[in-house]
Amino acid sequence: MAYHDPYDFKRNRSGSTIERSVPLTLRQYPKNSGNFWLQRGTARCLGRFLCFTILTGAFLIVGIILALALWIRPPSVRIGNVASNANGVQIQSTGVVIPLAVDVTVNNLNYFSVNLRNLKVELFYPVNGNSRPVGEGSKSNVVFHSQSNSTMTFPFNVEYKFANDPGYSVLLDMASKCGVFNSGARSNFVINYKITIGLNILIANISPPISNTFSFACPFTDSQLKELEKQFNLGGGSSS
Repeated sequence: MAYHDPYDFKRNRSGSTIERSVPLTLRQYPKNSGNFWLQRGTARCLGRFLCFTILTGAFLIVGIILALALWIRPPSVRIGNVASNANGVQIQSTGVVIPLAVDVTVNNLNYFSVNLRNLKVELFYPVNGNSRPVGEGSKSNVVFHSQSNSTMTFPFNVEYKFANDPGYSVLLDMASKCGVFNSGARSNFVINYKITIGLNILIANISPPISNTFSFACPFTDSQLKELEKQFNLGGGSSS
């Protein structure tokens, strides 16, 4: 089959005029099209340029964030042993307040700081197959620097309210573990806790919950135990 060049030269009927055949698509293209960016006015040219710049910048930002995300390592959090302060225990007309403190260690191996937005603890006292809420605490705005292993002391209170425990089951269990009913034999208090840690990592927010149990020795002094025995007739083995 012979090859046909769309740009070959042909003669008209008179044989004197030579014309060049041009594809239809090229004949339809406007001769005065000019520069693509300047078509249809300067305002549209600026609009095209601005849109192109915004899209390019957005793709670059997303690419940088995804690249950084590959190197992000969530900080490891370790909850230490709880400590009570016997000198700070308060026996009030409405309940008992037991101040506690726990060490929270955060190991941040990232090359940027991590902000502890909020640390909240909720406390529950297990007794008779139930868990009664006995207080909470919170701490906020703590910064853990890059490549650091930092420990902070987190104070909070066990706040036992008599009105929230009509049968005084929690109080009786505390008294029993302090040796009131069993010839002075003592055992540790057991508290269930739920800690919610709110961390800011670059532009991401994470809030991993940690649930566990801690124990501590009876925080009441002998004089405080005698006061509770007298007020609630604990020596008789029942509440008033």
